[in-house]
Amino acid sequence: MGSALPGFAGASASAAPVGPIDPGGGCWRYLPNPAADPDAAIDDVDGILALSTQLEPWGVNPRMTLQTAGDTAVGGDRTYSLTNTTGPEVLPLLSDREGKAYYYFDVLDAGSKRTPLKPVVVDFEIEAGKDAIPPTRVDGTFPITTAGTSALILRTVFFDLPGQRLVCNGQPRWISRTGPIRPRRPRTPRCWPA
Repeated sequence: MGSALPGFAGASASAAPVGPIDPGGGCWRYLPNPAADPDAAIDDVDGILALSTQLEPWGVNPRMTLQTAGDTAVGGDRTYSLTNTTGPEVLPLLSDREGKAYYYFDVLDAGSKRTPLKPVVVDFEIEAGKDAIPPTRVDGTFPITTAGTSALILRTVFFDLPGQRLVCNGQPRWISRTGPIRPRRPRTPRCWPA
């Protein structure tokens, strides 16, 4: 089982973690739809308004480290952990400086079938005097369902705060539209034989 970040890949299951590396790509900022169903999925883009005019950076000198551990055979579970050293800058906040980060991962199996995993969510709080989302860490588990070479891919991260939402992934350029851009194919090589 392998691990990859947008634009990067790992080595063997017994090798060191992938990173710390620059995730590549960037972020764009949205104004969430205030009339949206509060129970709607974070990646539901109906009615949101794009605020960015160009692709924004993940943060100042962003670095991510992704590692996996655990089973390597079909039927077992593999754990993963991703540490993100910084987040994007935020618009000035009036009072509430707490938010949630939603990390979306996919598993790409030996047959090139890409299976989305449930998002891993972590709370964060922006310290007084700071203007960027702080470091975050997420941990998750996924089942191994097929034999052969697989990769764990970080697809997208949503940083959600009152009055603003930032969507970050490995897309290398800005494409103006209302919803988040999802890469058609990851720029990551496949990695790690099972």
